[in-house]
Amino acid sequence: MADEEELRARIRTLEAEVANLRRDLARVEAVIENAPIGLAITDLEEGFTRPNLALEAFLGRQGGFAESEIPEFTHPSDGALHVDMFAEMRRGERDGFTLEKRYVRPDGEIRWGLVSVVQRNDAAGAYQVASVQDITELKRNKQMLRTLFELLPVSVGITHVETGRILYANPALASLVGADVDALLGSTTELLYEPGERERVLATAREEGQVDGLEVWLRDPTGRRVRARLHVRPIELDEGLCYLGTAIDVTREHAAVQHFWTIAEATPSAVAVVSLARREYVYVNASFAKFTGFPAEQLMGRPIANLMEDADLNERLLTDAVNGVLPAEPIEITLQMPDGRSVVALTETVFVELDGEPCVLVVVVDVTAKRAMEKALVASIEEKDLLLREVHHRVKNNLQVVSSLLFLQSAPYRGTDAGDAFDACRQRVVTMAAVHEALYAHGDLASVSIGRLLAHLGDMLEAAYVRPNAGVSIVVEADDANLSLDLAVPCSLVANELITNALKHAFPDRPGRVRVGLSRTDEEWTLVVEDDGIGWTKKPDASSSLGLRVVSALTGQLRGGLTIDAPADGTGTRIEVRFPTAPE
Repeated sequence: MADEEELRARIRTLEAEVANLRRDLARVEAVIENAPIGLAITDLEEGFTRPNLALEAFLGRQGGFAESEIPEFTHPSDGALHVDMFAEMRRGERDGFTLEKRYVRPDGEIRWGLVSVVQRNDAAGAYQVASVQDITELKRNKQMLRTLFELLPVSVGITHVETGRILYANPALASLVGADVDALLGSTTELLYEPGERERVLATAREEGQVDGLEVWLRDPTGRRVRARLHVRPIELDEGLCYLGTAIDVTREHAAVQHFWTIAEATPSAVAVVSLARREYVYVNASFAKFTGFPAEQLMGRPIANLMEDADLNERLLTDAVNGVLPAEPIEITLQMPDGRSVVALTETVFVELDGEPCVLVVVVDVTAKRAMEKALVASIEEKDLLLREVHHRVKNNLQVVSSLLFLQSAPYRGTDAGDAFDACRQRVVTMAAVHEALYAHGDLASVSIGRLLAHLGDMLEAAYVRPNAGVSIVVEADDANLSLDLAVPCSLVANELITNALKHAFPDRPGRVRVGLSRTDEEWTLVVEDDGIGWTKKPDASSSLGLRVVSALTGQLRGGLTIDAPADGTGTRIEVRFPTAPE
């Protein structure tokens, strides 16, 4: 009886254990069935595979499938490798494998899977457990990234931090160093750099965590030197910590910069480059050092030496430059040199960028000697101008003395023809004196304001020949223009003769007006003297009087022409003289 009870208890215990096992098995099956990645169990004796829901969704198939069906949804390019690995597992040559392979869904879509398979032989029999992780998007992204790197004109490479091996190189990098991509893969970066350059890159990467814009020398198998600007970032890959680097060929740019520095050093002009942020010299050429009197090594990297005498102007120019404003034209400044000399300098500035830093390039030209020469020349001209004014003043005074002598000499002959001749001669002298007076009174000693001169001449002649209350007036209408001395003297003498003649003969005991006009075109001057007097009793000609002979001679001196219009009805006289604007 006791044995029976013990047996029953044993049965109940076994039934409980079976129930627990069934519950555990159901839970395991539920976990497998609903796992987020594809799972499958293949019974090797039956050759049948049972997938979970995730694997069914991945393959686009429902239900299990026989081992013979696997090639149907395996991509043809990956099928042979898959079959070989399964065969090796069955022969006991491997416990499992992991690989990436492609599957073809019924709708033709190709999906990538990361497949891991293990084989077991236990009480449950011989079976294989496989997991399939959908890596389609990952593979697409990798392919897109690889394609992008392949097409980029920028050189890209990935190297292992510890070993220095090149894990990836795009065609641009291979072209930069003159090698094939296959030749680069697996080699070390020591082959790419000139001696010492790789160590400099690694030291910068260790100290700063990355490399930004470091310029180094690379070399290719032919020995050609390539200047490259590097950017390096650390990345974590399956191989471990790696460096992703990009390189830009700046060989020509570097050569151009070197040419600039060579030219800057050779130029006789003082050249400096000033950092706007630090307000210090980042470059000075030998001419600048010589110009300032400071050795170049004392200027480089030091604050800008305030050499300008006007400290406010110096600060204003710097502030404007920081704000992006430079003088539109070269400016002239005065500098106080260390040896006490004052130097006048012409400076021109332009914005430049060095290593990404905004700077100003300053070119300074010493114009001290030039300005001193100009000052001396101005002083010499002013001195000569003063002397010339004095000459004209003395000529005018001498002519006035001659006029006074003629006046005294004519005293016994007043009222006679001889006295009139003396007066006419004296008036001509006074007219010439007026020209010289106008010259030294005018700012330009080479020319005379002809309008003002004729107005002054009219006033003098009116005062000399018109009786008070006679009703005779002189009106001058002349362009306010300058006439050279060669033209002003004969022109004023012609006007003097014609106005004098009109005042003396045109208005006997009657009022009237004399109009004096002077106008100009591009090619000639026209002097007109006309009156509304009694006219001529007979038709005049250039030889009919001394005055007209003088006018004719002076017109010839001017290379001009003389026209006399004197109507017989006694309605006045009009005399016109035309002469070129410039003497021969």
